[in-house]
Amino acid sequence: MAFDTVSAPLTDFLEVSIRGKPRNDESRDEFAARAKHKQQKLEAAARDRGVTISDNPENKTRRVLNALTAGDR
Repeated sequence: MAFDTVSAPLTDFLEVSIRGKPRNDESRDEFAARAKHKQQKLEAAARDRGVTISDNPENKTRRVLNALTAGDR
């Protein structure tokens, strides 16, 4: 699991990700199913702790840059 925090004016992010790779005997579909299950568990754990998960598809770098430049408008 990896954690990355970013702070910018009016914006705070915590990025949490899971890293994994296929097991030797695992098919592509089995790996995809296992990864999806782990992602669902991570999201449930975050929500159980009151963490809001963004639906915004932009990456954190783009979001921080947008937040920083929004003050210039």
